[in-house]
Amino acid sequence: MKSMRLKVGVIILRILIIALIVIVIPGYHGLKVHAEQDEATGLIYTVTDDKVTITGFVTPDGFDGILDIPAAIDGKSVVSIGQGAFRECSLLVHVTIPDSVTTIGKEAFEKCENLISITIPDSVTSIGEYAFFRCSALQSITIPDNVTSIGQGAFSFCVALKNATLPTDLVSIENQLFYNCIKLQSITIPDKVESIGVQAFASCSALENVTIGASVKSIDKRAFSSCTSMKSVIIPDSCEIIGNGAFANCTSLESVIIGNGVKTIGEDGFSNCSVLESIIIPDSVTSIESSAFSYCHKLKSITIGKAVESIGAFTFSICSALESITIPHSVTSIGAYAFSNCSALQRIIIPDSVTNMGNDVFWASPEISIYCYQDSYAYNYANANNIAFNILPNATIIPDIAIFDKNPSRQTDISTEIICKNPAALLSDIKVSDTSIGTGHYSIKGNILTIKKEYLAAKDLGDLELTLEFDTGDEAVLTISIIETIPISWPSGSTMTASGTTSTRTMLSWTQAQDDLGVAGYRIYMDGTIRTNVEGTVLSSEITGLEPSTTYSFRIQAGDGDGNWTTDGPEVTVTTLASESPDNGGGPITDEEKVAVDKSVLSIGFAVGDSANSVTEDISLTRIGAGYGSDISWTSNNENIIKISTGGDIGLVTRPTSGSGDAHVTVTAAVYNNGANGTRDFNLIVLQLQPPASQKVTISITKTDVTTGGNNGSITITAYGGSGTYEYSNDNGSTWQDSNIFRGLTAGTYRVKARDSIDPGNISEVSTVTITSSGGSSDGDSGGGSSGGGASGGSSIPNLKITDKTPEKSNIGESYSFRITVTGGSGGYSFEVTSGTLPEGLTLSKDGVISGIPTKAGTYQYTITVTDKNGRVSKESFTQIIEEKTEAIQQAEPTEEPKKEQETITPKVHILLTIGESQIKIDDEAYLLDAIPFIDGASNRTLVPIRFISEALGAEVIWLPETRQVLIKDGEKEILLTIGSKEVLVNGEAIIIDCEAAILPPGRTYAPLRFICEALGATVEYDPETREISIIK
Repeated sequence: MKSMRLKVGVIILRILIIALIVIVIPGYHGLKVHAEQDEATGLIYTVTDDKVTITGFVTPDGFDGILDIPAAIDGKSVVSIGQGAFRECSLLVHVTIPDSVTTIGKEAFEKCENLISITIPDSVTSIGEYAFFRCSALQSITIPDNVTSIGQGAFSFCVALKNATLPTDLVSIENQLFYNCIKLQSITIPDKVESIGVQAFASCSALENVTIGASVKSIDKRAFSSCTSMKSVIIPDSCEIIGNGAFANCTSLESVIIGNGVKTIGEDGFSNCSVLESIIIPDSVTSIESSAFSYCHKLKSITIGKAVESIGAFTFSICSALESITIPHSVTSIGAYAFSNCSALQRIIIPDSVTNMGNDVFWASPEISIYCYQDSYAYNYANANNIAFNILPNATIIPDIAIFDKNPSRQTDISTEIICKNPAALLSDIKVSDTSIGTGHYSIKGNILTIKKEYLAAKDLGDLELTLEFDTGDEAVLTISIIETIPISWPSGSTMTASGTTSTRTMLSWTQAQDDLGVAGYRIYMDGTIRTNVEGTVLSSEITGLEPSTTYSFRIQAGDGDGNWTTDGPEVTVTTLASESPDNGGGPITDEEKVAVDKSVLSIGFAVGDSANSVTEDISLTRIGAGYGSDISWTSNNENIIKISTGGDIGLVTRPTSGSGDAHVTVTAAVYNNGANGTRDFNLIVLQLQPPASQKVTISITKTDVTTGGNNGSITITAYGGSGTYEYSNDNGSTWQDSNIFRGLTAGTYRVKARDSIDPGNISEVSTVTITSSGGSSDGDSGGGSSGGGASGGSSIPNLKITDKTPEKSNIGESYSFRITVTGGSGGYSFEVTSGTLPEGLTLSKDGVISGIPTKAGTYQYTITVTDKNGRVSKESFTQIIEEKTEAIQQAEPTEEPKKEQETITPKVHILLTIGESQIKIDDEAYLLDAIPFIDGASNRTLVPIRFISEALGAEVIWLPETRQVLIKDGEKEILLTIGSKEVLVNGEAIIIDCEAAILPPGRTYAPLRFICEALGATVEYDPETREISIIK
């Protein structure tokens, strides 16, 4: 009986130990009755119907990171890797899965941050959701062809993954499958795949080559958004839907071919494809949704298919290169702001099928002229909105004039667009002087007429008028001017000569070729192979790297701007000298015979802080009486000042973008003279790098006079020269500020100037500006003038006041920024701490910003004094608390549907955005803005869509349409902005901001980011190098 009890106790103890082991394994979810551990491998597993599922892993002693999962354990086949089996196993480096396994479960290898490679056998048929999520060291993955399903997010955030091969039988690409795989370079979507999910390849910033399979029917929203290296994409005919933002922010995308099956292009489909130059929308497309091609700055050619019925709001807004566009007869409506901010758009042809156009379709497109039919909707729209227009005849062609060059190398077909009021009208004939030219001499594709070059080449020089006749009885005339330019050629007697030939080089020179449009370039052949290319204005080229005692044949061709090259050209044969022996017993080399350099002292200037102003210059060895060998070295004694790239007998000098001083460059080469013996080394050159006299800062000025006898005058200073960043003064340099606008000025005389903020000694001449009480605006006068800044007319100035009371709390080690808000006074504020001390690690800037990283906890008390330009003073005492940093577990990375994990979430909101980019991150979750943050040129302030930012910071945003105001509510704080006004009410108190709120495409209200964020209690930091803005609340 005692023995039986002992056995039972041992069994119970074993079960408890196994249960305890299983419970602490990461990713294990609940107690498994049959859970066991394989002592040899550390694998935890369960057995069901004699089949093994791996459920966990305990690292065995001496584990080297390599795991070969056995095909069987205790004679039972391993068929599955269970959910979370290896989750967060940081010691795994290489894993081999046996060919007995058929499924890899959900989150199986999630966050195995050191996993470099994994071998998946052909037996596997499915891979679960997030199976390899955040395996940040995984470099390559080949998924066998038997896999038919891969769960969403399976490889998302695999930031080292460069190569991935998908199985041929895969039928769908799930959501976020490769999201944020920032090193993935290419991907081929197999031909059986029918759908590409949400954000499947979003933010794969290195993804350059994408092949989409022939069965894909839909590309879901943001599927390829922010693939900033993608250069081209072909969307197959099988695809019907391009989802919202599918290719948005693909800033390198140059070529897009949209298949003939696509029916809908979603919102922001190709928004901010900033280098895309042309797009053809096929006849299958019926709807182009809002902002589909907005911010495509280089988009110049757009062909809209004949089935498109509606063009959404902001569809082509900010396509600043677009010059003309034709709307097809199928379109009935054009949305608001559809062509807004198209600054180059001059012509749009709108048929009478269009019966609805939204507000401000052509807002901020100043050059626009509508081509429309008499009394059509577009005609009435143009009249009602004071837009220039042209009445179209029933039939016309655009352009109606063209030039044809009979020069054989420049002959091209002539194409023009046919526009008819009646969409069913057909071209019946083309005649010259009532004689048909014949259908063999032209072709029609859609509404594009092409006259063939062979027909035109046979015509005489002069103007050729072609009359187009339509079956409706209408006519149009195309006038083609036929000319003949001289083809590029060589004049009689052209030659090519060689000079200064040594054992390793020769200098080639040639006669200039002739072309009435100018020679574009020359290319030199050496022994039948192109050796070098030079510009058309260059008539000589040095050929280096030749072998001694060798004969070479050189020939030259000339080319024009159209890519045509002469087939003939002058030739020359060159034989290099023999290598002279350094010990041939000859006499010494004289000073006159030595090799020299073409510069003895080089002064290279730079503009401080201007990285784009870097220059390079070369220094060449020059043969005087002696030759020189090929073993040449260049060295610099200070590469922080001068860098030398060795290039044989040419040293390439690169000037850095900062720093100054002298650097010595030594050139060493073996020299010789015919018949001379010995070798001579020489140190020849000293380079001096000196900063140039900086470009003098100059200014221009505008002003606004006092209109009410009060203090509503202003002065705006625009500075030029120097480094490009400035400070400004309106009191002859007594005080300076960063803003170029002085507001709240009374009537009086002001002496204004600007200085370089990096080089404060570079100061503009003073300009005297007089603010009067007569209203209006004018320019300031340059030069001297009386000093002073006193008020006139007895005007009153509001009391100077610091409105802030309590700075935000902060933690040790966290970036902190807090702006002191001031009202009243006369502007030109300066700030200083006049008693107490700031928290350690924080400083107060001259424009009133407390910032830095606190280094010591405690309660700090201090007084800040602000002084305006007229000497008025206001003081305010502050109490600031710096706390010890409390560690918190960070929330999981973004997914479309965030994963629910048992983690502590920090209460702070962290927003990260980049100037000029639509992607924004909130607590590491990526979003795509439909309105891109930018820097306003006039105020130098960052403008953002305030609804998105405010709501992200927890505030409520209310639009008041009757008053055109935006109300932002955050607890007890209320911020009221008025569109077009710089006055903002914060809890009823008026504050003047640098840049007024405005409605910009795509219908979003923009306002200065820093003001909004700080008013809502957030801190803002800007990195000028990356153009990233960090907002923390």
